[in-house]
Amino acid sequence: MEFARIGTTDRTISAERFTHAADRDEVALLLNCYGCAAPAIYRRRGSNGRRATFAAHHTTNDCPYRSATTEPVEPRPLPPLAPARPASTLLHVLPAHRRSGAGAGVQLHRDPDTPADSQDASNSRTPATASRDAVPNRGLRSVLHDLIRDPAYRAGDDKLELPGPGPTGIIRTFVRTASVPSATAGAAEVEHPRQRLYWGSIRWVGHSGDTYWINTERFETLSIPYPAAEMTNLLDAYALEDVTDLIEARFIGYGWLHRRRDRDRYILRLNSPAWFDIRLLGEDPNGIAE
Repeated sequence: MEFARIGTTDRTISAERFTHAADRDEVALLLNCYGCAAPAIYRRRGSNGRRATFAAHHTTNDCPYRSATTEPVEPRPLPPLAPARPASTLLHVLPAHRRSGAGAGVQLHRDPDTPADSQDASNSRTPATASRDAVPNRGLRSVLHDLIRDPAYRAGDDKLELPGPGPTGIIRTFVRTASVPSATAGAAEVEHPRQRLYWGSIRWVGHSGDTYWINTERFETLSIPYPAAEMTNLLDAYALEDVTDLIEARFIGYGWLHRRRDRDRYILRLNSPAWFDIRLLGEDPNGIAE
């Protein structure tokens, strides 16, 4: 779409104008399709010369603003036999490990889209967990892979080891109680405070001072504050040029959910920046199941 509506008004804005708008952090979360009112997201100008546009999951097939010429994002080809989850029903979850410096890349633990024989065995354990051979390790990003693609896993009885209170600093909890889709997170999680794995898709990334605000797809905004220095490392790890390249990526974050009543917003306070990771648009062809 070349234009999107701002809130419930009759105001519209072009993608080109939005690109340079001074107030785009405020406007971005109000954008919707003028025809069917579906939430709209911004796609910046492509390196191949593709102009900036808006996109939406239109709520009706006959929406007049649905583009008949828009090409869907091609999913990344999967290997013939993607490595399965470890057979154990108890897994120790590892945070993301990102090296500092431009182009340094990301260290992943058992990335399910990478053949097992091509992964660096030195990344399979960290010093803190090297002696815990009885419990298999699994990276945060790989857990997100399974949450996206496997409804049975989301609702199942598999257990995860995650940081928590107590003398060991570790808790064991069911996947179905530890993981919460960001689109449904709310009062129940705030009223019963504890760290959980929140996951969903990114709609917009704003910036204020030394903090980026990662906003999710939900109507009543759920935001994740993320340090600017760590954002640089995140973009470098995935070879992204701009924070707007995170739009439509899937995310997972481990931390506490709070409510900011002055702004009618939920805030996810991460355990640490390392307990946040993403999967880029096109890596998961099935998308997020509702």
